[in-house]
Amino acid sequence: MDILSKCEDAKREIKDLEQRIQKLEEAENCKLVMDSVRGSSDAFPYISRNIVIEGIKEKKESKKLARYKRMLEEKKDELLDITIDIEEYLKEIDNSRIRQIIRHKYIDGMNWIQIGHKMKTTADAARMELKRFFKKN
Repeated sequence: MDILSKCEDAKREIKDLEQRIQKLEEAENCKLVMDSVRGSSDAFPYISRNIVIEGIKEKKESKKLARYKRMLEEKKDELLDITIDIEEYLKEIDNSRIRQIIRHKYIDGMNWIQIGHKMKTTADAARMELKRFFKKN
């Protein structure tokens, strides 16, 4: 089913964008700045010396990061639309078990072991049940 593969693709794309955003944020947060100034004590004898100042540069969101965040929001909206389409597709399926398996696999993102446990069967049995359904339809 095309809509189900679109759902998985959208989830992978969202995960990739989230990782890219995290890397950019980490890079922007780690900008150390350093400078030195000349100064002296405020009491006699006024001995002049160099003073090193270190700090973290104030975070300013880059244009690239802002674009990635916009893309992420667009992908999340797209995934929501796909999820709604899947739910509407599920209404047409008479078999409750198949609806549950599809919902767990594609909407909830569970793996086959989790699905098998949830459906009180084995992972292979759940996978084969769905495979037979798709083959038949």
